[in-house]
Amino acid sequence: TLGTSTPGTYTVTYTIAAAGGCGAVTATATITISSLSTAPTGATASATTVCGPTAVTLTVAGGSLGTGAAWKWYTGSCGGSLVGTGSSITITPTATTTYYVRAEGTCNTTTCGSIVINVNVQPTVTIAASATSLVFPQKSTLTATVTPSGTPIQWYRNGTAVAGATATTLEVTVDGLGTYTARVTTGTGCTALSNEVTITGSASDNLFIYPNPNNGQFVVRYYSNRSSFGFLRHIVIYSESGQKVYDKTFPITAPYSSMNVDIRNLSKGFYTVMVTDAYGKEVLATGKVVKQ
Repeated sequence: TLGTSTPGTYTVTYTIAAAGGCGAVTATATITISSLSTAPTGATASATTVCGPTAVTLTVAGGSLGTGAAWKWYTGSCGGSLVGTGSSITITPTATTTYYVRAEGTCNTTTCGSIVINVNVQPTVTIAASATSLVFPQKSTLTATVTPSGTPIQWYRNGTAVAGATATTLEVTVDGLGTYTARVTTGTGCTALSNEVTITGSASDNLFIYPNPNNGQFVVRYYSNRSSFGFLRHIVIYSESGQKVYDKTFPITAPYSSMNVDIRNLSKGFYTVMVTDAYGKEVLATGKVVKQ
């Protein structure tokens, strides 16, 4: 007998003693003992839950390979549809899938270890605007196209969430100029950010005064073509007799920045509204207002 069960290749020498007038005979033989594979205890994954088709690396856990054995991966069942070989493979499932792995070799095929990769729906969102350049009082409607339909949405302006803006449409006025995006997030946490749409102010030489007529409270807007804001404008108001009755400076923070005027202390009648530079030296625009 060989006297061992340890896997390996062994040389065995046989000797037949001399007898009956014949000399002793010696012969050798090579014997190979193959090893058995042991079953894996399971598998690990770089991610077990993903959003949409995503590359995932699977790795065998536990077990060992015997003689001439290799790890083989399957879907459908243990030994079902072969999807790869090796201790690690990379797969891209499009739906929730169970993966099975086992050792297959010269001596035996083991039972399988398995792992489930959950694939949740990856949403998408794109946005478009009815107009991207506005003259007061023009408005633009932003519309989001969302898949799957009904996925919760949040609008952003210049990277900051717009309070209460969770519908698939958003109305933008000259007070909301900026760069817009929309983000959708499913109940399983899968999220997507839209393309960017920038709404700008378009130039106008008009002086906008509203409401007009009014009770002495009204808003004045005049387009400012600047790359940066924070400068000043003056509003000067004259009575029908030419008397200056109002003079106030306003900070300008946007192309059509609001300048809120209150002349309720003045008598009813017609007034001339004049917008000037910060120093009152250059007249930019004039208009009429009626206080009732």
